[in-house]
Amino acid sequence: MKASELRIGNLILGARGYVKVSAILESGLIRIEGNSSFFGVEGSEPCLLPIPLTEEWLVKFGFTACDSLEDGYNSFEIPDWGRVRLLNGALEADEYSFLNGMTQYVFNVHQLQNLYHSLTGEELTIK
Repeated sequence: MKASELRIGNLILGARGYVKVSAILESGLIRIEGNSSFFGVEGSEPCLLPIPLTEEWLVKFGFTACDSLEDGYNSFEIPDWGRVRLLNGALEADEYSFLNGMTQYVFNVHQLQNLYHSLTGEELTIK
């Protein structure tokens, strides 16, 4: 994960659990909520890592689990987005979803937050 992939408000994994990015400097240093220090993202201490996208995270963000598709995907739906599939840790939009058939792979929580913000102009928050 690189600092350039992050936005203020993104959730990442810190040494003590999930943390929220509260500031990003041009130098690539970030500050996490509740801490006044700035940290590097790559190879730094404390270790800051992306949060892998899971079914649990999709539900936390308000996605509703749908019946499994015949091809073995776990599918989820969110209002105004349509259906997405989660397979091997990657979120993939289907032909009826918000991406109109374009494939977009999302592997981490911060990537989903960024995609949602890009498409809607709103923050994706835990429900």
